[in-house]
Amino acid sequence: MTISLDFTKQQELTLLEDMLKQAQFQAEREAIFAEVANLKFEKNLKKFYQYFPEIYNKFLHYQPSEKFQLLVNENGTANLIDYDTGVPIYSEDPVAQSAQQIKDNVETPILGVTDHSSVATLENEANFIHVDLMRAIGKHYNEAKSALPAYRKVGNSIPSAMVFGIGLGYHLLSIVDATQAGYLNFFEPNEDYFFASLFVADWSELLEKVDKQGSYLYLGIGLTEEEIYEQFYSRTRNISVASISHAWFYQHYPSIQMAKWIEEFKTNYHQFFAGFGFLDDAVMGVAHSLGNFNNHLPYLYVEDENDEYLRDIPVFIIANGPSLDREIDFLKKNLEKAIIFSCNSASTALVKHGIIPDFHIALERTESTYHFLKEQLPEEIRKRVNLLTTNVMNPRVATLFDWTGASIKTGETGSQLIQIAQFKKESALDKFAVLL
Repeated sequence: MTISLDFTKQQELTLLEDMLKQAQFQAEREAIFAEVANLKFEKNLKKFYQYFPEIYNKFLHYQPSEKFQLLVNENGTANLIDYDTGVPIYSEDPVAQSAQQIKDNVETPILGVTDHSSVATLENEANFIHVDLMRAIGKHYNEAKSALPAYRKVGNSIPSAMVFGIGLGYHLLSIVDATQAGYLNFFEPNEDYFFASLFVADWSELLEKVDKQGSYLYLGIGLTEEEIYEQFYSRTRNISVASISHAWFYQHYPSIQMAKWIEEFKTNYHQFFAGFGFLDDAVMGVAHSLGNFNNHLPYLYVEDENDEYLRDIPVFIIANGPSLDREIDFLKKNLEKAIIFSCNSASTALVKHGIIPDFHIALERTESTYHFLKEQLPEEIRKRVNLLTTNVMNPRVATLFDWTGASIKTGETGSQLIQIAQFKKESALDKFAVLL
């Protein structure tokens, strides 16, 4: 049976009139949105120029792909068509939707928390003192853990917040307000989405707020899963593992790619806390830092000095390997035109070819560095070479050279002692040395 609907001309005119009104209302909404959005875009980019100039340069004249569709909802809010599904990312009220999402994630968060329970049961067949000490630490950790309630809330502050998905950014300010994270990490694989957020989110207020509260913001825009993980892993090495000892994982919009990211972080979270060296390395670093400090080793400090005169001086940083053999003639021809830095055993290889480096770089903290340099580089050569090293180097190494300069090695207890002493401008290191 076929059913047909016959509209009268009046009904057809009414329907057409309603459609025209809706189109007119939509055009008016889009015009109003465009005016506000363009002003916000300009304001946001100015603020990015202040804090992240690379973002400013990239997105000032950015052209999104053909898939890009930024829509305006009936209530005047913005929406975005998802590239994977072809449907809008948000509901008709993305502000309320994002507010509810924030509430749910604060009340029942996904947390990355370190757990050292297994340290208490480490095997020690070789009878190492280090393992005995680690087991003792694990025992105290488990006692404290059993006496304290499980921490399942975000809290007023947290070391790190991991936000997967920026979208249009409706949630970002609320995340900053929900907890003061020492390190804020915003990841967005789709550069077009981030570009759209510049018209919608109040990045200007967010950047100022993060700066004012003393937090650090890292933006991973358009990077792959591997790039995000590697950069984050490297950053924890440079800053400190404490920066992620307690992390809040937040996924903003459904995405197979970001779900994989989060799973990657959760599965390999323990790797961030592995491979930081042994107790004897730390003790050695403290002792060497004290020795170098008491020997008045000059340290490098980053200051706002005019270094323009150095920018046009060529520099050769040389490590040992097949490439050195290939380029040795080039080096000989350009010795007087550049500053030569040798790394590790490259110094001895250069000397054999009659090339004496201006600076030798040594980083290995053990006493073997002292013996290697003393035996492999004759004294008359060492007197013509400057040494660059770190505060954790064996203090005897500096005695081999007429001049030694050092930098503070990050993530070291000895480095933190030096920084505290210099901050307090008192002989704190001397007081600590007495305790040792």
